Amino acid sequence: SMNVKKSVRTEREEVRVPKRREEVDVERVPVNREVAEAEFGDEEVVVQVFEEEVVVSKRVVLKEEIRLRKRVVEDEEVVEVDLRKEEVEIDDRTKHGAADVLREPLGQGYQRREGE
Repeated sequence: SMNVKKSVRTEREEVRVPKRREEVDVERVPVNREVAEAEFGDEEVVVQVFEEEVVVSKRVVLKEEIRLRKRVVEDEEVVEVDLRKEEVEIDDRTKHGAADVLREPLGQGYQRREGE
């Protein structure tokens, strides 16, 4: 038999993610020159500043399937074993005074061996 056990392991990982942002530098340049006309007043200039923000999300993804198959494998093994067979031995002295011996394994026909 075969037992298969599946478990869930949680690992904490540190991941470096590159990101970009914009910065604003204000430079004041002294000019010191005369102008013909100038309007004094309040003025506002809007400059948009952007920055990339890292958004981390997790999702479940099927990574692999494990398939188990059972199959029959045949092979051979060489072993030594003692097997027993029964034999019948008949001493037949009815012919000419000579001993004829009939020897046969059980379940097969008679085999006559003379002079044994």
